[in-house]
Amino acid sequence: ATPLPGTEFYKEAKRNGWLKSDNWDLYEANNSFVLEYAGCTKEDVLKAMDIVRKKKVRQFLKKPLVALGYIYKLYQAKGFKEFSKDIANKSIFVLKSLWPMDTK
Repeated sequence: ATPLPGTEFYKEAKRNGWLKSDNWDLYEANNSFVLEYAGCTKEDVLKAMDIVRKKKVRQFLKKPLVALGYIYKLYQAKGFKEFSKDIANKSIFVLKSLWPMDTK
């Protein structure tokens, strides 16, 4: 979750000392860390995110019509050239997601 200023979550993060940065450039990326919890490392969060993404891909693939709808919308939004790049990147991730997960 992203602790956006003005939200209760942001106030709680400030109050508890979880907020690591007020640099707005860090709030944009999926793998940026503006929060830091005691007993939970960046590596723990990255591993959990990877597990959840893989589970999400598996759920998505169980519904082919939803997947096709997503692909069509992506094509409409990006055009052929950007769509092709994006699909290539996503295909690699999907293939990796299909292998058994390490959930240790």
